[in-house]
Amino acid sequence: MQDNIVNHLGSRRGIHKIGFIYFTLLNVKPMSSSRLKNIHILAAFSSNDRVKYGFDKILAPIVQDVKELERSVDFTLQSGAVIHKRGTIVQLLGDNLGLNQLCGFVESFSAVRFCRICMVNRADSDDVYSEDQ
Repeated sequence: MQDNIVNHLGSRRGIHKIGFIYFTLLNVKPMSSSRLKNIHILAAFSSNDRVKYGFDKILAPIVQDVKELERSVDFTLQSGAVIHKRGTIVQLLGDNLGLNQLCGFVESFSAVRFCRICMVNRADSDDVYSEDQ
């Protein structure tokens, strides 16, 4: 049996498609917030698993961690002092396909209204460059 070498992030990834969930901290100085060292991978999953099991199974451990973080997490500093911190999710961002999948919207970009943001219809999408009120 021959193994095929596949770019798992490329356009022809097929069954090897991988999804990622990232997080950043919003209380970081703006000049530092977009640096790669401040963007952290929270989860990686096979897109086939998302289709088979749904986002609920993928997000379950993350939701549990967020609930714990909302209650309080103790940090022990090098000095030995213990501090209590709490946090939560304040913003959810993603690309068109990812958020459509997460929110249960149409995932096909051949639908009549394929973008939940601008609501442009398929016939006008090649000619419209700004939002239609």
